[in-house]
Amino acid sequence: MKIPDADFISQKLAGYPESALSSGLVFANDPKPGTLDPFLREIIVFHLPSSTRRAPDWLPEALLKTDVGLDSMGIAECVFLLEELFDVSISNEQLLQLEKYGELLAYLSSLLTEAAAT
Repeated sequence: MKIPDADFISQKLAGYPESALSSGLVFANDPKPGTLDPFLREIIVFHLPSSTRRAPDWLPEALLKTDVGLDSMGIAECVFLLEELFDVSISNEQLLQLEKYGELLAYLSSLLTEAAAT
C-alpha cells in the first residue's frame, strides 16, 4: 500500500464534493486509521445512487449493500478508486469477504499499518 500525497488525492478526487477532498487531504497529512475512516465514508457516500445519497448509519456491522445502500456499480467504483489511490489490488475473493463497512475499513487499516511498518 502506498500512502497518497495531497496532490495525487486532489487529482483523483476532482469532481468529488469539497468534504471528500478535505478529508482526503487530512488523511494525506496524517495517514492513520482514524483519518482513513472519514475519508472512506466520503468516498462511499459519493458512490451511493443519487436517489439514496445520504449519510448512512456508520456502524461497523453495517452491510455495504443493504444498510449503506451501495449497489454493485458503486462498490466497483469505490474499489477501483481505492485501488488506484492506495496502489493496492483487491481481489474478487477479498471483495466478496468485505460485506460490512467495518470489514472494509479494517482491511484498509491493516494495509495502512503494514505500509507504515516498512
